[in-house]
Amino acid sequence: MKVILTIAMIAICYGHIAYGIRAPTITIHPTDFINDRAISRDGSGDVVIPCLATGDGTITYSWRHNGAAIQLDNRIKLVDGNLTFTGVILNDAGTYICLAANQYGTSMSREATLQIRLLEYLGGVSETFTKDINDNARLRCQISPKNSPRPNRIYWTAADGNTVAESTHIALTVYDGDLVFIAGWPNNTGSYQCHTIFNSIDSNTGSSSEIRYTGNSQYVNFTTTTTTSVALKIEVGPNSTEAVLGQARVVLECVVTGYPLPSIRWQKKSGTLPINRYAFEKFNRHLVLKQIQSTDAGEYQCTAISGSSQVTASATIRVTTASQWTTAITDTNQPVDSDFLWPCSASGSNIKYRWYMNGQLISSNTKYVVNANGSLTIRKLASSDTKVYTCVAYNNISNIASSGYLNVTIAAPAFTLTPYTRTTLFQGQTSTIRCTVTGGPRPVMTYNKNGAFVDTLLYSKYTVQLNGNLIIHNVQPSDAGVYECTAINSHGSAKASGEAIVVIATTFTTPVATTSVRRPKSFSLSCTVQKATSLSVALYWQRNNVNVSTSRATVTTNGLTTTLTYANSTLADTGTFSCVAATDVPFVGYVPKSSSAVLTVNDVPDAPFNTGYSQLTESSVVISWQPGNPNNSPLLRFTILYQVNTITAWRIAEDYIPVSTTFRRVTLSPFNSYRFKVIAVNAVGTSPDSSILSFATAGAVPYFAPGEFRASGVPGDPTAINIRFTPLSREQQNDAGISYRLYFRSTVASSVWLFRDIDSSGSYRLTGLTTTTTYELQLQPRNNKGFGRERTAIITVTTGSLPPTTSPTNVQAYVIGTDSVKLTWTKIATPTTRATVVVGYRITFWTYDNSIANTTSYGDIDKATIVGLSPYFTYNFKLNAYTQGGDGPYSSTVSIYINNVVPDAVSNLRTSETVKSRVVVQWDAPTVASPITQYKINYTMLNSAGVAGTYTVNYTVGAETTFTLFNMNAGVYIIIVTAKNANGFGVPAQIRSPVNGLGPSAPTNFTVVTIRQTSIDFKWTAVTDATAEFIIQYRNATSQDVFLNASSNPLASSVRTYTVTGLTASTSYSCQVLAISNNLLSLPSNQLTVTTSSITAPQTPFYQEVWFIALVSATGVLLVFLILVFFVRGEKRKNKNGGRYFAHPENEKKPAVPPLPVDEPDEEVKRPPLPEENHQTEDNFRHSDVEVDSLDSMDQYADLPHLSKFNEDGSFINAYGDGGLRSKRNSTDTTSFMGNYSEARFDANASYHAGSYAPTLRSSYPGSPANTINPNQSAFS
Repeated sequence: MKVILTIAMIAICYGHIAYGIRAPTITIHPTDFINDRAISRDGSGDVVIPCLATGDGTITYSWRHNGAAIQLDNRIKLVDGNLTFTGVILNDAGTYICLAANQYGTSMSREATLQIRLLEYLGGVSETFTKDINDNARLRCQISPKNSPRPNRIYWTAADGNTVAESTHIALTVYDGDLVFIAGWPNNTGSYQCHTIFNSIDSNTGSSSEIRYTGNSQYVNFTTTTTTSVALKIEVGPNSTEAVLGQARVVLECVVTGYPLPSIRWQKKSGTLPINRYAFEKFNRHLVLKQIQSTDAGEYQCTAISGSSQVTASATIRVTTASQWTTAITDTNQPVDSDFLWPCSASGSNIKYRWYMNGQLISSNTKYVVNANGSLTIRKLASSDTKVYTCVAYNNISNIASSGYLNVTIAAPAFTLTPYTRTTLFQGQTSTIRCTVTGGPRPVMTYNKNGAFVDTLLYSKYTVQLNGNLIIHNVQPSDAGVYECTAINSHGSAKASGEAIVVIATTFTTPVATTSVRRPKSFSLSCTVQKATSLSVALYWQRNNVNVSTSRATVTTNGLTTTLTYANSTLADTGTFSCVAATDVPFVGYVPKSSSAVLTVNDVPDAPFNTGYSQLTESSVVISWQPGNPNNSPLLRFTILYQVNTITAWRIAEDYIPVSTTFRRVTLSPFNSYRFKVIAVNAVGTSPDSSILSFATAGAVPYFAPGEFRASGVPGDPTAINIRFTPLSREQQNDAGISYRLYFRSTVASSVWLFRDIDSSGSYRLTGLTTTTTYELQLQPRNNKGFGRERTAIITVTTGSLPPTTSPTNVQAYVIGTDSVKLTWTKIATPTTRATVVVGYRITFWTYDNSIANTTSYGDIDKATIVGLSPYFTYNFKLNAYTQGGDGPYSSTVSIYINNVVPDAVSNLRTSETVKSRVVVQWDAPTVASPITQYKINYTMLNSAGVAGTYTVNYTVGAETTFTLFNMNAGVYIIIVTAKNANGFGVPAQIRSPVNGLGPSAPTNFTVVTIRQTSIDFKWTAVTDATAEFIIQYRNATSQDVFLNASSNPLASSVRTYTVTGLTASTSYSCQVLAISNNLLSLPSNQLTVTTSSITAPQTPFYQEVWFIALVSATGVLLVFLILVFFVRGEKRKNKNGGRYFAHPENEKKPAVPPLPVDEPDEEVKRPPLPEENHQTEDNFRHSDVEVDSLDSMDQYADLPHLSKFNEDGSFINAYGDGGLRSKRNSTDTTSFMGNYSEARFDANASYHAGSYAPTLRSSYPGSPANTINPNQSAFS
């Protein structure tokens, strides 16, 4: 590029450019005298606060004390810029600033602090305390709060002069120096004195001396009375502290009193304690952090544990970084009339800024603005602004100062850097045409390309920098050409021109990838670049901006691809690796460009260390540990595992313990031997085991009732109940001698609890109970220590009733919350007898030990949610149905890990069919922490028996809550919708939905015609399809079982009535009819609920009524009386007639013996016909043929049709003369002979002939009064 300079006039008369001017610069800043370097006011020795500056000419110094100029005298002198004190006084304390001036201006130093020691004697108050043994006491050192700084050492002595040593029950507080008896013992009674030591350091020689103070005696008396328990109290909690980055040591203190003696544990609430940079001191009362880093900031908590009690206190550490320059100001030339932004910035905590001009504070105004980022803006520079400026950056622990000379220039334009004669522009990137110029006022820049004006304001293609450079964005080949830049101000102009070429940029086609590797594996990093063919590129590797040079590294380059390989990686190899491509640009040299990525070498964590246990009781223990090195992969959690007794498997006591935790109280069971360990987990894997902790617990009564307590009625024994349970495991027995007590009572009012002691077999039959009685039952364990704390929940069983014989099926478990699981199942089939109707279901669940399983009872449902579970444990579930007769068998066991939450069931599931055969399924989304990503829609049609077929599966595209099913046949469908999130599919929800769809229309007007005891007549109307056949279905109205088909084959299309048979009397049925055509079912018709007729309840015959028996008895007495009267009269007549019987006159004609009926030949006696199946008797006798009032003799009976005949002596003809017939009659099975007749007995009113009774069969069956003449009965009353 050629340079053309045109000077309009000589600029010397208007101003100058400040090259070579040296304003004062302070090279040695004043130092602080604070804390251990604080000065004692003893009036001896000198104190020197240093200050030194460089610059042109003579430099003069001055000092300010607390912002005011110091007046020098014989005690305070200025020696070569240093401020010297001959003996300090209290008023000398404060801040000091050094000012250095020469002909160009005044520079300022940082602000130094001088602290004067203020030491007061200890307080003179003597105190006396009287305390019980194991109580606490605090003796005060009485250090004055005015002391500055605090004592370097504090200690106490007893009356014998010996120093009191700290122990588990004696503490010395750090700041106040008080002596605290955490739990006093009798030998602690006595007098004590506090002592303080202050170190004094000579600021000139560095030698130190001690200043000692001793306080008055304090007395404490621990009496002979002993207290066994003292509540925990935080006597001195940790104080929030501000630490400086890099500080060697920070101490947090936690002194807690109480008895039993507390143990103290520390943790950082938002992370782990700093690995290898912390320690516990003074019996864990002090947490010491070392070499403070910024990551140490946060909240720290101490926890004191005593028995089952604990208290906590916390404090915050704020890490403050001292101020350090990131951009210090330096001398600068700026053109007149321009605005100038002077950068000034520092790193550190809460940095603030002040600006000074020649030692005077600058306040923001329209001319000068101190910006929040530390920079200074000066508006419209003038010659009077040429001065020395100082920027001070400060926070509450430090301050730094930087000075620079601002020269306001008045001059013609001049190029400060040699322009390039050829500039290389890289295609697609941002490149610079260098035209760096100076002058005052600031030159105006114009640019030409190939002789044409470049409008830098019109296009965002270009940016003009204040120094004159032209930035070209998104370089294209058309940007090549000859560029000319012109700088003009009121004092002259300057031009420069040169050629610009465009080449392909050096870029990374394969950048370095972020990589993690587990030690000691080898790793390789690669990158590939592309470049312009005219340029050369050098490829090399850097780690943390330093060229890789280790002997374990190998670099191979193949063309424009380079690969770095490390062998046997170590944790220390972690860092930022850069592949550097340095392009050799003409006139510029090598221009580096890099691709960087972080490589992490990691490993599983080191094992937790310092494991221990404390506060061991029969039921709990505190396990403590410290985290091992995470090995470049942050810790994720801790896990505590244990073994108990002879069980070799390691169980989880607690999982997913936060990494900030260093202890946990773990629940134990009495009378067991335990082994504990702790492991840590990071993203790489699980640490090795910590050291093993072993201990045993003392015995106690059982804590828990046995799990899986169930009871049921006994088939065939209505006075017994079977008991079954899972006996307590060895771990839960809590002592020797385990047995159980079974409590039972009837639910009858005022019943008392009875009990029986049973063994550990897990089963027992409770006998001797009252039949058809409901009993409540409970079970309680006991051992040698006594009865257990708990009984099982009460369950009830009714004797004589039976439990279910089947178990629920299809048991499924879903984690729907961090502590909840939803169970679904298929209910058992509806029992057929009232005694086994399902009352509900019992769900049992447990983690490791089902002997203490939890049991929850529910009603007759098919889903339930179990809450209050512990996350990160595997739970086992099983359930059974129960009835009045007790518990049925268990289902299969399902197990699920409580971690990843899936969606609960959708709600408001519904369907619509606005267009025939097109079904729109809609639902409301469930609430779940992890967003729903998709839904699954399963559907199937029920066949004619109501049985589901094969499911068709569909999925939504996203989380939409509507789905349309097309071309659906008519029928009833089961539609299931299941939501899915990142953890998987959740709880399904289903709906049974009728679809009009493709197929015949549903029959209508389905009605009942006739109802009988075992059958029902129906009729219906067909709607449209004349070819459709029909299926009638029914089921028990109280059942949810599938419908049964009333016929084995569909009914013909012409049929509109049908009788359903084989039903049970007095039973309610749900009934419906469907049409079927071309193997397509219609929807069901209207559904009917019909109850079959009942069998009429038996009635008591009138002859069994009391009134009738009384009437018969009275009649019998009257009859006997009449017989006696008749007998007496007969004797008198016989005496008159001379014979025993009345004799007819011989001429009187005897009545003829009537012949046998036609249908009753004399050689055979007909058996009366059997009753009809419906047990209704038929009366074929025409009562109108008989005048009842005239039936008063056997002769008249003999003339009646269809009746057996009588002999003249009143006996049946051929009835009793045949012994074979009599024996046949006597051997007749009256039960079968009479159908449902319940009894046959001999009647007292039977006729007596020839020494034999004529038995009369009596029926209690309704409708058969004893005095009714009935040809279908074998005898008459």
